[in-house]
Amino acid sequence: MSVPHDQEYQAITTSSAAVSTTAITMAAFGFTAADLAAATRAVVSTHNSGSGGVSYSYDGIAPTNTSGHNLDKTDLPTVLWGNVQINNLQFIRDHQGTDGVVTITLETTQGGYAITTTTAGGTTTTSGGTTTTSYP
Repeated sequence: MSVPHDQEYQAITTSSAAVSTTAITMAAFGFTAADLAAATRAVVSTHNSGSGGVSYSYDGIAPTNTSGHNLDKTDLPTVLWGNVQINNLQFIRDHQGTDGVVTITLETTQGGYAITTTTAGGTTTTSGGTTTTSYP
């Protein structure tokens, strides 16, 4: 797969979700269907108070705490390209047994894409910027 380095990207929205012993899908992050449909790149990072990280997959098969790709809190963010892979992302805490928090920023190629994100505080529409929603 070729990586489109020559394109400009803009953030659609950013969200975080807790990762524990049960695999979670992109639905746990609260992204809208429109955001997920428009996403062409995702920047994924993790942080937690313990030493553990997360395992993730993007092929539609749920990872286990010992399978999938590992992302530790000290790792650089992972960048995934492709709408299918982004929509298939799933996460679970890794074998070290410490719950973590995964933060994902969905991005799309530059081009005047307007989004509407609904949060507990109301609805925000952003054109060409970033909308941030946090979920504990």
